[in-house]
Amino acid sequence: MDKITIITASYNCVDEIEKSIISVLEQDYTDIEYIVIDGASTDGTVEVIKKYADRISYWVSEPDDGLYYAMNKGIEAATGDWIYIHNAGGVFYEKNTLSKLFSNNLVGVDAFFGYIWSVKSNCFFQNPIPFYEQKGNNKRPGYSHQALFIRTEWCKKNLFDTSYRCCADFNQAMQIWKAGAKFQYIDVPVVKAAPAGFSAKNRRIQYVENARINGIENTAGFRWTLLLKDIKTYIRKILY
Repeated sequence: MDKITIITASYNCVDEIEKSIISVLEQDYTDIEYIVIDGASTDGTVEVIKKYADRISYWVSEPDDGLYYAMNKGIEAATGDWIYIHNAGGVFYEKNTLSKLFSNNLVGVDAFFGYIWSVKSNCFFQNPIPFYEQKGNNKRPGYSHQALFIRTEWCKKNLFDTSYRCCADFNQAMQIWKAGAKFQYIDVPVVKAAPAGFSAKNRRIQYVENARINGIENTAGFRWTLLLKDIKTYIRKILY
Protein backbone atom coordinates (compact mmCIF):
# COMPACT_ATOMS: atom_id res chain seq x y z
CA MET A 1 0.00 0.00 0.00
CA ASP A 2 1.32 3.40 -0.98
CA LYS A 3 1.77 5.97 1.76
CA ILE A 4 -0.01 9.27 1.04
CA THR A 5 1.28 12.53 2.47
CA ILE A 6 -1.49 15.11 2.76
CA ILE A 7 -0.39 18.71 3.34
CA THR A 8 -2.61 21.53 4.56
CA ALA A 9 -1.22 25.07 4.63
CA SER A 10 -3.22 27.41 6.84
CA TYR A 11 -3.28 31.02 7.93
CA ASN A 12 -6.08 32.68 9.91
CA CYS A 13 -8.78 30.30 8.65
CA VAL A 14 -10.43 29.27 11.91
CA ASP A 15 -13.84 28.93 10.22
CA GLU A 16 -12.48 26.52 7.59
CA ILE A 17 -9.64 24.48 9.05
CA GLU A 18 -11.55 22.06 11.27
CA LYS A 19 -13.74 20.56 8.55
CA SER A 20 -10.67 20.05 6.39
CA ILE A 21 -8.78 18.28 9.17
CA ILE A 22 -11.76 16.07 9.99
CA SER A 23 -12.22 15.06 6.35
CA VAL A 24 -8.63 13.77 6.31
CA LEU A 25 -8.94 11.93 9.61
CA GLU A 26 -12.19 10.27 8.48
CA GLN A 27 -10.67 8.70 5.35
CA ASP A 28 -10.79 4.90 5.44
CA TYR A 29 -7.40 4.68 3.70
CA THR A 30 -5.02 3.48 6.40
CA ASP A 31 -1.57 4.72 5.38
CA ILE A 32 -1.80 8.52 5.59
CA GLU A 33 0.81 11.00 6.78
CA TYR A 34 -0.95 14.27 7.58
CA ILE A 35 1.11 17.48 7.76
CA VAL A 36 -0.28 20.90 8.71
CA ILE A 37 1.85 24.00 8.13
CA ASP A 38 0.40 27.12 9.73
CA GLY A 39 1.74 30.61 9.16
CA ALA A 40 1.49 31.82 12.78
CA SER A 41 -2.28 32.34 12.77
CA THR A 42 -3.76 34.59 15.44
CA ASP A 43 -7.49 33.96 14.99
CA GLY A 44 -7.88 30.61 16.76
CA THR A 45 -6.69 28.39 13.91
CA VAL A 46 -3.79 27.08 16.00
CA GLU A 47 -6.13 26.09 18.83
CA VAL A 48 -8.16 24.01 16.35
CA ILE A 49 -5.00 22.31 15.07
CA LYS A 50 -3.93 21.51 18.64
CA LYS A 51 -7.32 19.87 19.21
CA TYR A 52 -6.32 17.17 16.70
CA ALA A 53 -2.56 17.24 17.27
CA ASP A 54 -2.41 13.62 18.46
CA ARG A 55 -3.77 12.49 15.07
CA ILE A 56 -1.67 14.81 12.91
CA SER A 57 1.69 13.37 11.87
CA TYR A 58 3.48 16.71 11.99
CA TRP A 59 2.42 20.31 12.42
CA VAL A 60 4.05 23.64 13.01
CA SER A 61 2.88 27.23 13.41
CA GLU A 62 5.45 29.89 12.59
CA PRO A 63 5.76 32.94 10.34
CA ASP A 64 6.40 32.28 6.66
CA ASP A 65 6.37 34.22 3.41
CA GLY A 66 3.11 32.89 2.02
CA LEU A 67 1.17 29.88 0.81
CA TYR A 68 3.76 28.38 -1.52
CA TYR A 69 6.50 28.72 1.10
CA ALA A 70 4.29 26.80 3.52
CA MET A 71 3.57 24.10 0.94
CA ASN A 72 7.29 23.70 0.23
CA LYS A 73 7.91 23.30 3.93
CA GLY A 74 5.36 20.50 3.99
CA ILE A 75 6.89 18.82 0.94
CA GLU A 76 10.34 18.91 2.51
CA ALA A 77 8.96 17.19 5.62
CA ALA A 78 7.01 14.55 3.67
CA THR A 79 7.95 10.88 3.90
CA GLY A 80 5.10 9.36 1.87
CA ASP A 81 5.06 7.97 -1.66
CA TRP A 82 2.55 10.55 -2.92
CA ILE A 83 1.80 14.17 -2.04
CA TYR A 84 -1.61 15.79 -2.06
CA ILE A 85 -2.19 19.46 -1.17
CA HIS A 86 -5.44 19.66 0.83
CA ASN A 87 -6.47 23.30 0.93
CA ALA A 88 -7.98 24.67 4.14
CA GLY A 89 -11.72 24.76 3.51
CA GLY A 90 -11.80 21.76 1.20
CA VAL A 91 -13.23 18.39 2.24
CA PHE A 92 -12.83 15.02 0.55
CA TYR A 93 -15.85 14.10 -1.52
CA GLU A 94 -16.41 10.82 0.32
CA LYS A 95 -14.84 8.98 3.25
CA ASN A 96 -13.45 6.40 0.85
CA THR A 97 -12.17 8.84 -1.76
CA LEU A 98 -8.52 7.91 -1.30
CA SER A 99 -9.33 4.21 -1.36
CA LYS A 100 -11.16 4.66 -4.66
CA LEU A 101 -8.33 6.64 -6.21
CA PHE A 102 -5.58 4.28 -5.13
CA SER A 103 -7.46 1.15 -6.18
CA ASN A 104 -6.47 2.11 -9.74
CA ASN A 105 -3.36 0.78 -11.43
CA LEU A 106 -0.74 3.49 -10.90
CA VAL A 107 2.29 1.55 -12.10
CA GLY A 108 4.37 3.92 -14.21
CA VAL A 109 2.19 6.91 -13.30
CA ASP A 110 3.93 9.92 -11.74
CA ALA A 111 0.95 12.24 -11.27
CA PHE A 112 -2.79 11.79 -11.53
CA PHE A 113 -5.90 13.89 -11.04
CA GLY A 114 -9.65 13.54 -10.67
CA TYR A 115 -12.23 16.31 -10.54
CA ILE A 116 -13.95 18.41 -7.87
CA TRP A 117 -17.40 19.35 -6.66
CA SER A 118 -17.75 23.13 -6.78
CA VAL A 119 -19.43 24.34 -3.60
CA LYS A 120 -19.88 27.74 -5.23
CA SER A 121 -21.74 26.47 -8.29
CA ASN A 122 -23.21 23.40 -6.57
CA CYS A 123 -22.13 21.11 -9.38
CA PHE A 124 -19.21 19.00 -10.54
CA PHE A 125 -16.37 21.04 -12.00
CA GLN A 126 -15.31 18.80 -14.87
CA ASN A 127 -11.86 19.07 -16.34
CA PRO A 128 -11.33 20.44 -19.87
CA ILE A 129 -8.46 19.08 -21.97
CA PRO A 130 -5.39 18.68 -19.69
CA PHE A 131 -2.37 20.81 -20.50
CA TYR A 132 -0.23 17.92 -21.72
CA GLU A 133 -2.77 17.22 -24.51
CA GLN A 134 -3.10 20.86 -25.58
CA LYS A 135 -1.31 22.16 -28.66
CA GLY A 136 0.66 25.35 -29.00
CA ASN A 137 2.46 27.44 -26.41
CA ASN A 138 -0.55 28.87 -24.60
CA LYS A 139 -1.32 25.93 -22.36
CA ARG A 140 -3.66 26.12 -19.37
CA PRO A 141 -3.82 23.54 -16.57
CA GLY A 142 -6.97 21.69 -17.64
CA TYR A 143 -7.33 20.20 -14.17
CA SER A 144 -7.99 21.42 -10.65
CA HIS A 145 -4.91 21.55 -8.44
CA GLN A 146 -7.18 20.44 -5.59
CA ALA A 147 -7.62 17.11 -7.36
CA LEU A 148 -3.95 16.47 -8.18
CA PHE A 149 -1.62 13.86 -6.66
CA ILE A 150 2.11 13.78 -7.46
CA ARG A 151 4.77 11.27 -6.49
CA THR A 152 6.87 12.68 -3.66
CA GLU A 153 10.19 12.23 -5.46
CA TRP A 154 9.00 14.57 -8.23
CA CYS A 155 7.74 17.17 -5.74
CA LYS A 156 10.96 17.22 -3.75
CA LYS A 157 13.00 17.77 -6.92
CA ASN A 158 10.56 20.43 -8.14
CA LEU A 159 9.42 22.56 -5.22
CA PHE A 160 6.97 25.40 -5.84
CA ASP A 161 8.66 28.42 -7.43
CA THR A 162 7.76 31.12 -4.91
CA SER A 163 8.32 33.91 -7.43
CA TYR A 164 4.84 33.02 -8.70
CA ARG A 165 1.92 34.54 -6.81
CA CYS A 166 -0.89 32.28 -8.01
CA CYS A 167 0.38 29.82 -10.63
CA ALA A 168 3.27 28.04 -8.90
CA ASP A 169 1.18 24.87 -8.80
CA PHE A 170 0.69 24.85 -12.59
CA ASN A 171 4.35 25.71 -13.10
CA GLN A 172 5.36 22.75 -10.94
CA ALA A 173 3.16 20.41 -12.98
CA MET A 174 4.55 21.76 -16.26
CA GLN A 175 8.14 21.36 -15.08
CA ILE A 176 7.77 17.74 -13.99
CA TRP A 177 5.87 16.93 -17.21
CA LYS A 178 8.69 18.47 -19.29
CA ALA A 179 11.13 16.36 -17.25
CA GLY A 180 9.31 13.20 -18.27
CA ALA A 181 6.61 12.63 -15.65
CA LYS A 182 3.59 10.65 -16.83
CA PHE A 183 0.16 12.13 -15.98
CA GLN A 184 -3.12 10.24 -15.82
CA TYR A 185 -6.76 11.20 -15.36
CA ILE A 186 -8.89 9.11 -12.98
CA ASP A 187 -12.66 9.50 -13.19
CA VAL A 188 -13.25 10.00 -9.45
CA PRO A 189 -14.51 13.11 -7.60
CA VAL A 190 -11.79 14.10 -5.15
CA VAL A 191 -12.87 17.07 -3.08
CA LYS A 192 -15.68 19.54 -2.39
CA ALA A 193 -14.16 22.99 -2.75
CA ALA A 194 -14.23 26.32 -4.50
CA PRO A 195 -12.64 25.79 -7.95
CA ALA A 196 -10.41 28.85 -7.56
CA GLY A 197 -9.32 31.28 -4.89
CA PHE A 198 -6.65 33.96 -5.22
CA SER A 199 -6.24 33.37 -8.94
CA ALA A 200 -9.94 33.91 -9.63
CA LYS A 201 -9.74 37.32 -7.98
CA ASN A 202 -6.48 38.25 -9.71
CA ARG A 203 -7.00 37.23 -13.31
CA ARG A 204 -4.41 39.63 -14.70
CA ILE A 205 -1.71 38.11 -12.52
CA GLN A 206 -2.87 34.65 -13.52
CA TYR A 207 -2.69 35.40 -17.26
CA VAL A 208 0.75 36.99 -17.02
CA GLU A 209 2.10 34.07 -14.99
CA ASN A 210 0.59 31.55 -17.40
CA ALA A 211 2.33 33.37 -20.24
CA ARG A 212 5.60 33.11 -18.33
CA ILE A 213 5.09 29.36 -17.77
CA ASN A 214 4.56 28.94 -21.50
CA GLY A 215 7.72 30.88 -22.27
CA ILE A 216 5.91 33.90 -23.72
CA GLU A 217 7.86 37.07 -22.97
CA ASN A 218 5.36 39.62 -24.29
CA THR A 219 2.94 39.50 -21.36
CA ALA A 220 1.54 42.96 -22.13
CA GLY A 221 -0.64 41.43 -24.81
CA PHE A 222 -2.17 39.11 -22.25
CA ARG A 223 -3.00 42.05 -19.99
CA TRP A 224 -4.82 43.91 -22.76
CA THR A 225 -6.62 40.77 -23.95
CA LEU A 226 -7.93 40.12 -20.47
CA LEU A 227 -8.85 43.76 -19.93
CA LEU A 228 -10.98 43.75 -23.10
CA LYS A 229 -12.56 40.49 -22.02
CA ASP A 230 -13.45 41.97 -18.62
CA ILE A 231 -14.98 45.05 -20.29
CA LYS A 232 -17.11 42.88 -22.59
CA THR A 233 -18.29 40.79 -19.63
CA TYR A 234 -19.21 43.93 -17.68
CA ILE A 235 -21.16 45.35 -20.65
CA ARG A 236 -23.10 42.10 -21.06
CA LYS A 237 -24.10 42.20 -17.39
CA ILE A 238 -25.42 45.74 -17.79
CA LEU A 239 -27.31 45.11 -21.03
CA TYR A 240 -28.70 41.71 -20.20
